[in-house]
Amino acid sequence: MPREWIDWHKNFEKVVVGHSLTTGPDKYNMARTLLRGDALRVFNRAALEAGMETNEHLQQVMNVVTKHVFPLCALAKQKHWMCWQLRKPEDTTVRQYVTAIQEMNQDFKYFPDAGDNPFLPEDELADIVEAGCPNTWQHQELIQGFDATGDVFHSVVVIFCAQFGKFFFEFCIGDSSCQLVKVCMCSA
Repeated sequence: MPREWIDWHKNFEKVVVGHSLTTGPDKYNMARTLLRGDALRVFNRAALEAGMETNEHLQQVMNVVTKHVFPLCALAKQKHWMCWQLRKPEDTTVRQYVTAIQEMNQDFKYFPDAGDNPFLPEDELADIVEAGCPNTWQHQELIQGFDATGDVFHSVVVIFCAQFGKFFFEFCIGDSSCQLVKVCMCSA
């Protein structure tokens, strides 16, 4: 349900801008029109407790619904999962994988108690990209002398895709014949 809430919140922001909703009551009415089920019930209860339907109160009401939807410590758990458990699916290109990580990072602002700067810094995003790739790629990084720690995120992605997406690596098979076999490590 947290993923659905994030998507709903993004769409709500688009509707508010698209319909030029500027006053609190208009935004409240639109939220009530779009919300369903438990989220609507929590919204209405929080709106009643907040009092007047102002823009400031709307943000407070939305925060109450967000806290209701998300589990405890959701932001910390999500960041931990990204750092330690996230892996690039085989059927996903490096570019798609990196884009998904960037989108997840941008979605942190919709988490409860996110604060002013909930985003992971670029060096941590680069570490996540590198750690999430297959072990064979990480092994090739060592062989090729690739160091992701010294570059900013976008440089790492460009270098990473260039080295592992466009180039082919040559391996020797057998001791005496040493036939060259080209193996593509990924598709960018």
